[in-house]
Order: sequence, then C-alpha cells, then structure tokens
Amino acid sequence: MRIAYWDCFSGIAGDMNLGAMVGCGLRLDDLREDLSGLALVGFEIRHRRVQRGSLAADKIDVLIAGEEGGRSDPGQEHHEGGHEHGHGHHEPHGAGPERGHGHHEPHEGGHELGHGHHHHPHRGLADIRDILERSDLPAGVAERADRVFEALCAAEASVHGCRLEEVHLHEVGAIDAIVDIVGACCGLRRLGIEAIRCSPLNVGGGTVAAAHGLLPVPAPATAYLLREAPVYSRGPEAELVTPTGAALVVTLAEGFGPWPPMKVTAIGYGAGDREHEGLANVLRLVVGDGYDAADERGRQVRVIETDIDDASPQLLGALIPRLLEAGALDANLTPLIMKKNRPGSRLTVIADAGLVDYLADIVLRESTTLGLRIYPVERRELDRHHLQVDTEWGAVRVKVGKLGGEVVNWAPEFDDCERIAGAAGVAVKRVIQAAAAAYCAAAAGEEKAE
Repeated sequence: MRIAYWDCFSGIAGDMNLGAMVGCGLRLDDLREDLSGLALVGFEIRHRRVQRGSLAADKIDVLIAGEEGGRSDPGQEHHEGGHEHGHGHHEPHGAGPERGHGHHEPHEGGHELGHGHHHHPHRGLADIRDILERSDLPAGVAERADRVFEALCAAEASVHGCRLEEVHLHEVGAIDAIVDIVGACCGLRRLGIEAIRCSPLNVGGGTVAAAHGLLPVPAPATAYLLREAPVYSRGPEAELVTPTGAALVVTLAEGFGPWPPMKVTAIGYGAGDREHEGLANVLRLVVGDGYDAADERGRQVRVIETDIDDASPQLLGALIPRLLEAGALDANLTPLIMKKNRPGSRLTVIADAGLVDYLADIVLRESTTLGLRIYPVERRELDRHHLQVDTEWGAVRVKVGKLGGEVVNWAPEFDDCERIAGAAGVAVKRVIQAAAAAYCAAAAGEEKAE
C-alpha cells in the first residue's frame, strides 16, 4: 500500500503541498494535463527550485492571466506572506455590513493576489460544485475535492455564524485556491497514494491583519478545522497553517501521529513564499510503501510506567486484570525500594499507541499515582498461533511461536489445562504432560508428511 505522510513541522498550505508533491515525483506535465480539464480558464502553473533556510525546495506558483502584483513574475515574491492566498479571513458576502465582501488585507499567505489591484468573483460552495461538475477531471478527483471545499465552507459558516449556503468566499473561490485543492487531489492520484497520515501541525503564532482588524493565529477558520487535530506553536510569529492546508489535512488524512510503518521511496519539500528565521518554511511530504508491522520482527508500542508506594496490594492487584481487559498487551508489577526506603511497586503497561490515552486514564483514576512516564519501545514477537490437541480429559490449546517459519517455542495453555484438570479431578501437571505429548506426536506426523 502506497502511503503519504505530511510532516508539518513548519505548517502546511495548498501551494506548499503541490511543491512537495512535485518533489516526490509528480510530473508537472501530468499535473497540467489533469488540470486542463478544470472548467476554469486563465491560469498557468509554474515551477521553480528555491532555497528555504538550508533546504532546497520546490515552489509552485499559480499565475492568473492579467493580474498584477507580482504573480505574473514567478521570480518575484509578491508580498510579505508566508504560504498562500490569504484564506484565513473569508467573509460571507451579503451577510451584514460588518462582513463586507471579503476584501481583507493580505496576511501570511504565499499566493496572496493583491486585493488592492483587482477583485475576484465571490463564489459560494454551489458555484464551486458547479465548476467541479462541469470539469473533465480524472476519476475520483472531483468527489475528493468537493469534500475539501465543503469542510472549508463549513468552517467559515461556523466562524461567521451563518448558513453554509450563505458563505460566498472571496479567496477560497479564487482560481488559484481551486487549483491548489483540485491539484492536490490529482497529485495524490498520480502518485498512487492509497493512505495519508499527518504529523502534529505547527500552527505558528502571533496575529494576522484582516479587513476589520487583527485576528489571532491560527486564523478562526483554521482553528475550527483543526479542533480535533494535534497542534502546537513553535518558531516564528506567523501563520504557518492556512485554512486550505488545514482543510486538506483534516479531510484527506486518515490519522495523526509519528511516521507510519513504511519503506520510504520519495521525500519532497514544498516551499512557501516567506523566509522564517530559524525555521525552514517548507512542508515535507514522505511517500513510501507501507507494511504490516506484524510481518516484521519489530513494531513500535508504548510503555506506560509509574512507581507507587502508597497503594494497598488489593488495589494494585485489581488494576492488572482491569488493564488487560481494556486492551493492554501486557501489565505487571515489579517490587522495588523507593525513596525514603519505602517498599513500593513499579507498574508497567505495554500497549499499542492508539490505546495509550485510554489506558493512562485508567491508571490515573484507579491508582494512587500522581503521574506517569510514557515512552516508545520496539516490541519483537514470534509469529504466534494456536493448535488444538486432544487428551483423555479434553481438548487443550497449544500456543506455537515461529521465527522465519521455524517453530522455536511452544507450550500448552495453562488455563485450559487447569480447567479440565479441575473438572476431571486430576493433577494439572498430568494434563500438561499429556497435552505436550499429543503436540509432539502431531508435530512429528507433520514433519514426516513433508
């Protein structure tokens, strides 16, 4: 399975994503061919190599015919923006005197189109959907792009307190914004991406100028879109994640976290316009072939750990089965001598990353600890399966572990042996011995057959 991973250490914007895709092998001619079916005229896509900090990166410019303000010259940076079209402050057209017509001031965008020079059409979601329906795009592209636009318009409707159909967007309906979103969907198809994941997002900080004053970063629509995504703020006081970038991520990415298990085949860096001191203004896109971690000798899991010296043994004893029932891979207690020479216990829980928050809450609620240590470890496992063998007292499962197809460990399941021994009134060790003998006979028969 081909996986794409957005590494948003310096944010994400529509133009940065296109540049990163080109860096990962998306041919510009293929992108132009796909976008030639878009029911829009008067735009051109240009590519150039630039330097952002110490990194070489790919810069995509969407040039609009007849526009001034530097967009017709791909070698000239237009304004003091960071990423793209200034999507952060779209205002509903006709929704009241305070909302105006979306003629906001340029902010930290890279494709800002110079509002002082000209006017863009005010397109709503219905207008954009009409464009997509009239377009001759590759299979699946229009549907995927429509979901991104719907998320973006829903964010604006929530921020401005109006209905979805009342949102008429100045910049989001602009040609270059449409090209960024539709181009992203075309690029994913051309790169053969089957799954997308994303890192936590660096949203930047400070404020950004809008038509009616300063707004905080992230911009209101961006903040709404990222309300369930992992975010942080580090580096320059600038808008690092634009609404278009946020809409792409929350609509198309299947999840957030560290790099997924993958064998990397390409890495691309997509540049924003602005240089940031101490932070390269690029989006890193990583493409690779995913693999099932269970097929590898090692996989990443998490350890939840705490030392406790003020809990009763009954309380801690009850916590272990509670954690195992909740999905922990393992949970155990280790005796230790703590500070002030007090005897205590170290609780260690091993879990898949997706269950860490849930299991950590259980430990914090049901023990006396005040804090936890959580860290990643590599877990190596044998390929395990069960075989069932028959004894004179009943059937017993035998757990078998293989390494590279070779059986290296096996053992009768103790719970089975204990259960049927109790029912039959015989010693548990007799059942274990009988199950072991039955397994050895079965394994010898398999070897002889081969």
